[in-house]
Amino acid sequence: MRRDIWMRRDKCVLVEVVDDIHWAKKAGKLAVGIQLEGFRCLERNLDMIDIYYALGVRLCHPIFNITNSIGGGCADGNDVGLTRFGRRVIERMNEVGMVVDGSHAGHRSQLDMIEISSAPVVCTHHGVHALYPHIRNLTDDVIRGCAARNGVVGITGAGYYLGGMPSPDLLFRHIDHVVQMVGAEHVGLGLDWTADTGRLEQAFAAAPDVWGSLDQWQPIAFCSPDMLWPTVMLMEGAGYGDEAITAIIGGNWLRVANAVWK
Repeated sequence: MRRDIWMRRDKCVLVEVVDDIHWAKKAGKLAVGIQLEGFRCLERNLDMIDIYYALGVRLCHPIFNITNSIGGGCADGNDVGLTRFGRRVIERMNEVGMVVDGSHAGHRSQLDMIEISSAPVVCTHHGVHALYPHIRNLTDDVIRGCAARNGVVGITGAGYYLGGMPSPDLLFRHIDHVVQMVGAEHVGLGLDWTADTGRLEQAFAAAPDVWGSLDQWQPIAFCSPDMLWPTVMLMEGAGYGDEAITAIIGGNWLRVANAVWK
């Protein structure tokens, strides 16, 4: 991954510190961060967290859908919360400066992360459960808990989380629910966008133990980047000020990176 970014260094910048993001913007390049979905690759060795951080991983959600040695997943239906080892994982992530992401974890595990972490916890790509009760969507108590610890909830552009074909109106509906509940300073965008929906559907079908029935992952469609400007227009029309909009479209993620990365 590092080599792929380096081979595209005329257009891309690997993000390891916050200044890399500002520099990329000034240079007209794409700032690319490395994240991990799931921490099974630790193989119960906490020192691997330090190594992944040294390689550029600045964010990880330790649990990916199904229960692992760290805690309960959202797709298992038996959320055990964080294990003893899982608590040590969160503590080491805090120590090295890696952002803890509650995405794909079970409800109880998300609340445990928020309680245990000494740094803000984020949930990077979700819809709102109160608007569409998908297994991956955030309940209001997790949203409030995340905000209470200065974290950020990222609203996804995935149709199967939003509850219909993606559109600026549907994306804004989920954004506004969180804004009205906890304020614009705790909301971000986590579009989860891909142009290759066919490959994604193949991945879902190939791992039913991780994803379950394909029925709950419909429609496989996403808010594309060109829907962002119309979404901003909806924010303006709803009375959001410039400061709130700037926070939602990137400022809140920068705040968390500034607070956590070392």
